[in-house]
Amino acid sequence: MRDAIQAREPGIVTYGITPPKQSYSEKKRRCVAERQAARIRELPIDGLVVYDLQDQSERTEGRPFPFLETIDPGAYAYAYLADVPR
Repeated sequence: MRDAIQAREPGIVTYGITPPKQSYSEKKRRCVAERQAARIRELPIDGLVVYDLQDQSERTEGRPFPFLETIDPGAYAYAYLADVPR
């Protein structure tokens, strides 16, 4: 996929997810990862994007919901979704 991106090939399909909240127990994190992995395996995608959510409360006024920290996206991708072939 890296070669396709660098060559600016059209038609690359990615799927984006957010990692679980930091407040989740390890058991709940594993459960979320299992459900996401099962869903991702069924998708005809070339790559997976795990978003890094940032608290930007100083840039926005009146958020409709509070910011809740998520676990590190890199750690989530490599430790929890390691068996996903993308």
